[in-house]
Amino acid sequence: MKKLSDLAVVRSGYPFRTRVEADDDGDAYVLQLKDVTARSPADVDGAIRALVRAPATHHLAAGDLVLKGRGTTHCAVVETIPADLPMVAAAPILVLRPKPDIVEPAFLRWLLNHPITQAKLAASAVGTYIPTLTKSLIDDFEIELPPIETQRLIAQVATLAEREREILETITQKRAQATDQLLLRLCRTSGNARKQGGRRGAATPRLPDHKQH
Repeated sequence: MKKLSDLAVVRSGYPFRTRVEADDDGDAYVLQLKDVTARSPADVDGAIRALVRAPATHHLAAGDLVLKGRGTTHCAVVETIPADLPMVAAAPILVLRPKPDIVEPAFLRWLLNHPITQAKLAASAVGTYIPTLTKSLIDDFEIELPPIETQRLIAQVATLAEREREILETITQKRAQATDQLLLRLCRTSGNARKQGGRRGAATPRLPDHKQH
């Protein structure tokens, strides 16, 4: 077992005293809780520009992991950084900068998002109404760490599995949409046919059949 502090430099997100407000003249982009999900990279494009004045120690770098410290404790990789301005993560996000010679960032992201790890994190969180992860808790959090080659293999397979799941979900959605459209078309066609049949019947009433005796 290894402590996360042995595998990565852990730090708290930048502490804003008030709500983060968008500012076209801001000096940095701000990554917030809404920009972090378990099944995709951090949403860098969704980060807002704001006036931050954060020290360089809070600037994110490609390969950093951002972990939600409140609510759902999902983790995402920061794959890219905007070229024009630095980017910071707003607290209660926690930032982990993996030590590349010890741990593969993609593997660590996968492991932190694994249901078993998520359950352990939830059990360790402090607070009654809104569970929160602290920096000290993450520093001391222990995980199983296989050799670096195995980490890379696990990360590759996990990435392929996630891609397969996304494709299958897309196929399911497209199939459901096609079925709904077909059924709606059938409903409209049947309704029009009944209306046309009713009009024809009214125009040409059937005469009684008189038999001669």
